[in-house]
Amino acid sequence: MSAVEPQVQMEGASSTSTSSCHASCLTCSSKSGPLHTYRKASSFCSYQMKQLLEGKWLDRKREIFDILERDPIFRAGTMNNMRDLTRDEWLESVIEQVKRLVEYGLHADGDPIANAVFSECVGCHNFSLVVRFSLHILLFRLCCQFLGTEVHQTLAEKSKNLEVYGCFALTEMSHGTNAKAIRTTATYDATTQEFIIHTPDMEATKMWIGNLGKTANHVVLWAHLHLSATGPSLGIHPFVVQIRSLVDHLPMPGVLVGDMGHKLGQNGLDNGFVSFDNYRVSRDALLNRFANVTPDGRYETVVEDPDKRVALFFSALSSGRVMIAYYSTCNLKMAVSIAVRYSACRKQFGPNEPEELPVLEYPLQQARLLPLVASAYALHFYCWWQLDQFNHWWQQMQAVQPDQILNSNMNELLNEIHSLASGSKPLASWIAQSGIQTCREACGGHGYLAVNRFGDLREDNDPNCTYEGDNSVLIQQTAKFLLTTLKAVLTGKKLKSPLGTVKYVEEVLVEDRIRCEATTESAICQVDVIVAALKQRALTHLKMSAERLQAKLGEGEDVFTAWNSSQVFYLQSTAIAHMDYTTSRVFAEQIARCAQPKLKLVLEKLCVLYGISRLQTDFITLREHDYMSSEQIQMLKHGFINLCGQLKSESVSLVDALAPPDAILNSPIGASDGKPYQRLYNAMMTAPKSLERADWWKSLKGSQLPVPGSLKSKL
Repeated sequence: MSAVEPQVQMEGASSTSTSSCHASCLTCSSKSGPLHTYRKASSFCSYQMKQLLEGKWLDRKREIFDILERDPIFRAGTMNNMRDLTRDEWLESVIEQVKRLVEYGLHADGDPIANAVFSECVGCHNFSLVVRFSLHILLFRLCCQFLGTEVHQTLAEKSKNLEVYGCFALTEMSHGTNAKAIRTTATYDATTQEFIIHTPDMEATKMWIGNLGKTANHVVLWAHLHLSATGPSLGIHPFVVQIRSLVDHLPMPGVLVGDMGHKLGQNGLDNGFVSFDNYRVSRDALLNRFANVTPDGRYETVVEDPDKRVALFFSALSSGRVMIAYYSTCNLKMAVSIAVRYSACRKQFGPNEPEELPVLEYPLQQARLLPLVASAYALHFYCWWQLDQFNHWWQQMQAVQPDQILNSNMNELLNEIHSLASGSKPLASWIAQSGIQTCREACGGHGYLAVNRFGDLREDNDPNCTYEGDNSVLIQQTAKFLLTTLKAVLTGKKLKSPLGTVKYVEEVLVEDRIRCEATTESAICQVDVIVAALKQRALTHLKMSAERLQAKLGEGEDVFTAWNSSQVFYLQSTAIAHMDYTTSRVFAEQIARCAQPKLKLVLEKLCVLYGISRLQTDFITLREHDYMSSEQIQMLKHGFINLCGQLKSESVSLVDALAPPDAILNSPIGASDGKPYQRLYNAMMTAPKSLERADWWKSLKGSQLPVPGSLKSKL
């Protein structure tokens, strides 16, 4: 499936033409109010934009949302309804919702795109729920199916009804991103045909394992494999290990397992810790698709190179990183929907008293929010494209024998997908995290009220920046891939880029200096010009990084030191510039396929605004390397302001196309009816105990009152 599927070819609907539009279209509604004022000014129909964004999945999303709205277990499990629960009650509420999801059968085995649709809908409702469900149904089961063999499929089957409830344990107390340095061991005992799982000390305790704290009874465990007590490590390998009884849910003998407690967010997810004291498991515990230990203790593998073997083991993690980028984008979509709708209703000041203007009319507010709307659209189209590429690779991997993988182009495709996932997770989660905070501030004091959801969105998105790889460390994988590509180009080797995302690196061989030729603001604010500028910026940073690295090596630094000396201002900037270019290029390519002129025009404006916003902090690179003149950069600044002004009247319809239903968005100030004050007042009046006298009221009366200075020292 492609991110953009051409719909019925028409010129796009205006708000004045309702005859062919869907009954749920907000743009074409006859309702009045502040939001409808903006909707009437929109040049396109929000429902048709939603069709373009969702393609064939629109009805499926409506079906899932309808279940989440209608079922009483899900209604009771919204973030606002769970806020006053104890943590144990919170965990129980979420597990009841997990069971309900299983009963409805809403997820789709083996279909990454269908599962992304499912995950977005459930995540909009309650992010702890989708993470708790996905870690088990998707990641744990995926590891059993992809890394295991026939013997492990029984566990995968039992996971469907939650008889086997799983999690994924890689991170340890003292090691996370440096996965090769974990110290949990799995030593083979040929006399009993068992592995002995052992945690050597406190620092090797597995930590931050989602679902482990109270729920899971099995774990995909990563440990160093030894063939004997004195033998060397053969590297980290995956094992599937039972940690709790299937009868009474108590820990297995030799297993110490517990819950980590409250976190900054996602407290409906039970992150836990586990350690092992010479815990014995059968030989079948090894997930052995790519490496196996025979009964007599011989090691067999279809991938002799240990680095490539570990890369195949961890290829399952690429799916997680792809999904984290998607989750982050979903969080950003909800945040901008709330902020734009509220800004269209909230009035402050005006040119003539007592007239007041919606704060959305102010250029400063537009400059805060409209680039984030553009980012939400750009990341949406990119994430769908990336999911499509991952799905293509995944289907191929399932069909090929293990010993054929490294001899096919799938290994090259895996490397490129890994580089994209390692770059898109940081990009999307960073943009979302800062964007949610900007939206919160743009809504003033009301944005700080928990019921309006910015706190939940911000804290639930926060771990996206660190799990499955700290962003600042993970994105180095993208930089490494780019430098490897550059080296291949400079040495005349064939460029290996099945997806074409690094094809542009070949342009480093062009000796003629390239400059932007636009001479007017209109000319420079075109999609192709902005994408070209992003590409040139990416090439410039790549060349600067290569030169920096070479200079450090020339100064006598070893590779490790030179690499780290080249991170700040160089390698990280290179990876970010590459992802900025890639997301913009993909966005532009998808827009080019749009058959509806009115939708296409507004999407092009969003693409340009996104591109300028990504260049905004790095104009100096374009100027210093003479790609753009000072006058051209001024044109970009003016174009940025003007685009925000042009998109102001489109903004409500733009977020209408992004937002989930009101019951799912669950934000009084972000509802689609444009009645933020009425909804906010109702929320305050119906909040638990909001109108009741405090239980501790007597502490403010009579003898309970403090005596001023009574505790002051007499010395």
